[in-house]
Amino acid sequence: MALIFGFISFYVFVIFQKNVNGANILFLHSYASYSHRISMMPLANALISRGHNVTYIAPMSAETPNPKMLDIIPETFKTFVDNSLNAQFDVTVRIAKETPNLFTMFDQLFAQSCEVLLTSLEFQAWLKTSPKIDLVVADLVPDCGVGIAYKLNAKIILYNTVAFYGKMVELFKVPDEALTTYCDQPYKPAMSFFEKIKSTLLPLGWAYYEHKNVPYLESVLREGLNITKLPSIYELYQNISLIFLTGNYVTEQPRSLPPMFVSVPGLHLKRNRDPLPVAIEQFINSDADTNEGFIYISLGTLVVAPNLPIHTQNVFMNTIRKFPKIKFLWRWGGAFPTNLPKNLYMAQWFPQQSILSHAKIRAFITQGGRPSLQEAIFHGVPLVALPILGDQDFNAMRLEEIGVAIALEISEITEHQLQSAVSRVLHGSFKTNVKKMSTIFKDLPMKPIDTAVWWTEYVLRHDDMSLLKPMGRNLTWYERRNLDVWLTLFLAGVFTVFCIIALLISTCKFVQSCITTSKLKTL
Repeated sequence: MALIFGFISFYVFVIFQKNVNGANILFLHSYASYSHRISMMPLANALISRGHNVTYIAPMSAETPNPKMLDIIPETFKTFVDNSLNAQFDVTVRIAKETPNLFTMFDQLFAQSCEVLLTSLEFQAWLKTSPKIDLVVADLVPDCGVGIAYKLNAKIILYNTVAFYGKMVELFKVPDEALTTYCDQPYKPAMSFFEKIKSTLLPLGWAYYEHKNVPYLESVLREGLNITKLPSIYELYQNISLIFLTGNYVTEQPRSLPPMFVSVPGLHLKRNRDPLPVAIEQFINSDADTNEGFIYISLGTLVVAPNLPIHTQNVFMNTIRKFPKIKFLWRWGGAFPTNLPKNLYMAQWFPQQSILSHAKIRAFITQGGRPSLQEAIFHGVPLVALPILGDQDFNAMRLEEIGVAIALEISEITEHQLQSAVSRVLHGSFKTNVKKMSTIFKDLPMKPIDTAVWWTEYVLRHDDMSLLKPMGRNLTWYERRNLDVWLTLFLAGVFTVFCIIALLISTCKFVQSCITTSKLKTL
């Protein structure tokens, strides 16, 4: 029986795979940090192993290149993105409380990065080869992907590597709920009435700024892709087949989304631990009699630790000295300072997943980027979060909400705050909570990579994806919120009340008139 069932399953699998083997797929980052590529690479590699042809355009190379993948890294594009990200994620900007307006900053940057990409020599040379592309898998954050997919007459899947943010509500016509927050306005669930108002207006704010920036973006796409008659950017977004989300109900607040949103959390996560370099392993296991484990410190690939103000560096150093029985590993990213604490090991780079899966790790001090927090939850490591920009404030708030982290403001951090946070994470209920969340995070009907591959090939198999899209995708912003209905009901109510009041006034006048007439007759 098992043999027969296996044969039937294999037969069905083969039937469903026909017409999708050997598809030509373009992966695209038009503005992204290296963590975005880390998130998407496993899907690209999995599709190659399934017989598909993958071209990858990004501002950075893969850590482990795939020889079967065509990697295109335009030099001017790489330089622009590197300089831009280094400026935006400069920790001194946060500390100086000069964090820019996300509305204006990101829409302008996305359009500029798209222009740099489309006009680069490498991209134009590739485009002149008239590549046959069946599907584009593009980073959701910038808007460049939908234009490139239109030029190539290809289907498109968007891949969201950050937390759900306000722009996505109007762009994809998803339900807008008063009780859920967005990564660009990270309120805690028990919002005040004023916070609910701001959260309700946020998607409309994004829509307003998007509308202002659309003419520039559309001109960039027309010129860069040599398209004289380009549909509006809003029409192009209607052509999207699917959206992959890298979060789920652990890392984000539960949200009602249409079927075109598919959760594939943590594609990059490794279940099998790679051995650590010998020097790191020896440091972790040194002083066996007094060794109580270690804490890993990394503020991400974009934050250069030496750029931290001296005061902030001293806060970290003095905190490390305060826990002599705990080892500390710090990803530094620059020239090492002198007079380091004996229990501190610095390096330019650490194999992060191997570190976080180590048996002796006690906690992780992080800026709260999505890949890092997913790795920590997956491996059951409590966190101290120091958000800097983007979705990191929301991530830190969410981690606190589920009881696996303590969030601190890096611009105001003191020794007492950091030492207290480390002590609480080491000895509080955080370890128990994160182990519970790790179990929930891993408990899925399919491996996320299998889910992602299946849905990618589903899009390749089917031309019509309208059944997965929201019912209100053709409605205006006010129709989707039933404002026309509520206005009609309100006006009807006002009219009814007016009629009742008018009737009462008329009745009173009539009665008064009758009484007056009666009195006159009696006289």
